Amino acid sequence: MSQTTTSEQPIQRTRTGRGASRVRVPARTKLAVALGVGSAVFAGVFGASRLESLLADEGALPVAHAGAGAGGERLGPGVAPAVAAEPVYPVNGDFDYGEADARFGASRGGRPHEGQDVFAKAGTELVAVDTGTIVDEASADSAYSGGRGNFIAIYSEIDDRTYVYFHMKQRSALREGDQVAAGDPVGAVGCTGSCWGNHLHFEVRLGRGVEGKPIDPLPLLRDWEPGAG
Repeated sequence: MSQTTTSEQPIQRTRTGRGASRVRVPARTKLAVALGVGSAVFAGVFGASRLESLLADEGALPVAHAGAGAGGERLGPGVAPAVAAEPVYPVNGDFDYGEADARFGASRGGRPHEGQDVFAKAGTELVAVDTGTIVDEASADSAYSGGRGNFIAIYSEIDDRTYVYFHMKQRSALREGDQVAAGDPVGAVGCTGSCWGNHLHFEVRLGRGVEGKPIDPLPLLRDWEPGAG
């Protein structure tokens, strides 16, 4: 990369409004960013690290990573993290998988159990297993919730799976459309809706939404257990 000549104008900041700042970017920098970010072919040829290096050389803003903005701040609702972290275990505390009837596929009133029950003390923190978007949620007292109690569903575009949490102690503070990163708090263990004893009923469904085909969560949960691998 050749060095910037003295004929080029450096990036300048101007103040507008009530303390807001605006970045004035030279045309050459704008072109480099457009070519680097807008072309998937370019990224595939040069690789992510080479692309980051190019953008840094051209004076572009830093690349945001999972759960943080360009300056390291936490991302708010509606802002998607750029890079996903490794999946984490959904229960942030001591847990137990219970007996055979808590397993995926166990008979429940003439139909198969579509999740894995994870038993823990009431109030134990529940966290997002992966970076994703809230695609469904409801409170226990709504007709829509049914036996699910306070529940929430997180869609991971990277995995093309939806992770569903039932029976939470309170309704989650998150709402449909909010973004989460792996490890972000989503609620707490409880026993709302149709349940016996405090536990998380955890489902993994293929695709986006709570109507996708359910798969056995236990192998994934085993992989995500603290210290696994």
